[in-house]
Amino acid sequence: MKNQGYWIMRLVMLVLIAFVLVYMGYHAFDALYDPLRTVTCVLVRTESSYPVSGLFVREELLVGLPEGTLRFAVSDGERVAGGQTVAMRYDDSRVPEAAAELRLLENHLQQLLQIDNRTVTASDSAQAKTAVQDAVSVLRDTADSGRWLMLRQNSKELRDALFRQEVALNGREGLPARMEETRARIEELSARLEASYTAVTAPQGGLFVSAADGYENLVSRATAAALTPPELDALLKAGPERLPRNTGKLITDSVYRYVFSLPEPEARNLGAGVRLRFHDALSSFTQSMEVERVSPPDGGRVTVTLTSRRYLSRFYGRRRMDADLVYREHEGLRVPREAVYLDEADGSTYVYCRVLSQAVRKRVEIIMEVERENFFLCRYEPDSSRNLLPGDEIITAGRDLYDGKVIS
Repeated sequence: MKNQGYWIMRLVMLVLIAFVLVYMGYHAFDALYDPLRTVTCVLVRTESSYPVSGLFVREELLVGLPEGTLRFAVSDGERVAGGQTVAMRYDDSRVPEAAAELRLLENHLQQLLQIDNRTVTASDSAQAKTAVQDAVSVLRDTADSGRWLMLRQNSKELRDALFRQEVALNGREGLPARMEETRARIEELSARLEASYTAVTAPQGGLFVSAADGYENLVSRATAAALTPPELDALLKAGPERLPRNTGKLITDSVYRYVFSLPEPEARNLGAGVRLRFHDALSSFTQSMEVERVSPPDGGRVTVTLTSRRYLSRFYGRRRMDADLVYREHEGLRVPREAVYLDEADGSTYVYCRVLSQAVRKRVEIIMEVERENFFLCRYEPDSSRNLLPGDEIITAGRDLYDGKVIS
């Protein structure tokens, strides 16, 4: 019994010693460890927006194009006058190749005339070789960067450089004969082309577009002025009408419209003018437009018609597009939610910032809360160092903070 009591006492003592050590270790760690975390304050711009999907509406006139081989005389989006030739129909399928050859020969003749009017020097060959190398480099960069619209122009510049190099290597010998041969070929091709095409002219002035999309007869300024949300939904669901394959159009008015539907509460945020950030698979851009019409509510939604006459060239080939309707923009300081404290005495809000080795209290005025990103946007007031400023180290986590506390 005596030995049993001895071991029980030793066990109790060991348990008490372990408890004391754990207790002292906890309080030592608690005193020494301060989970101080900071984040740099930044000035940001945010916005209130709503996603929409709608239609562009323009005053448009369909232009029937004949069947057969066509070559357009103007580019898409180019402004034309009434009676101006917009396309040519060729009776011979080989005529487009002849037209391309004619343009190339006319360019060559112009270069030959320039060379004939000056003295050819030994340095011309070296300059021509350098020009070819530069043209090849530009063409390669264009292809690598995916700027496909520039390939045709860069290819033409390379062909011109190669032609100038050929002429420089051959010198002036045979230059008159070559010029005469080029003139004869130009005259032959010109006569052949004049006898082989029928001109298509614009019935009136406007912006020419070579391909209609099928909405031209479905939407106009008059229909946009009466569309209800259900009618707009039905129009978008039904899609465009079928048109003959070769059908172009003229945009006859510089004013265009964008029509979409909105929930009635969102429509109350509209002012006289709004900004839209349009986006598709290839691009994104912002456009300011004016509110022309907000329809009466129908089922809790309204139809909104916006109008503009700026940057029509951006939209002449677009019909249905998604956009973000931007109501307001705000600029302020980004402050994490967990860093903001409430002063119960006067209801003001403040944060603690790390300044050298101290925690300094700085007041903040909350403009708005951005819930999806868990931060407050606070007013930027640079007049006083006691206000929060960009670049300040905001303390997001710390123990027993107060103004002037020394921190490590």
